[in-house]
Amino acid sequence: MALKSSALVASGVDDDKFDPLSPLEVYVVHPVWTTTPADLARIGQLSYDRSADMFFVKRSVDYRGGVAVEARDERFARYVIADMETDVVVAMMIEGFLTKVVKEVPALFDELERAKLRGITIDEIRELRRQLTAEGHGVGPTLAEFYSPESWSEPVVSGDA
Repeated sequence: MALKSSALVASGVDDDKFDPLSPLEVYVVHPVWTTTPADLARIGQLSYDRSADMFFVKRSVDYRGGVAVEARDERFARYVIADMETDVVVAMMIEGFLTKVVKEVPALFDELERAKLRGITIDEIRELRRQLTAEGHGVGPTLAEFYSPESWSEPVVSGDA
């Protein structure tokens, strides 16, 4: 499904001095793509953190973090990370990656083969892939379908990227 055209983001929620009774400063974020999700995954840095069960794709250069904006999907949670100053998408993040997502999109095991891993080894990932295939989870969308622009949002492709 398409990404909402904007998202409200509260600032200061993680601040030690956060006062829940005071008004929050709110930003409106309109994520802007300068490439496609597939190209970001192809040239970006991939990582997986087992303790958070989160897969992360970020641009190789100039990544400073940003604001997470949820891409709507009934099956699992995926987010684009937009730079706070420019709203340009600088990363993609997928929650519940091994517990849920790879069961529906087994082709993503190929991405784990290229990713920097934390809290899990490549041998453990290969064993999990073998188990899921034995359970009948070997068929699903391709990587191209998973990274299709419609799955993340309508990208705005800029020639200046």
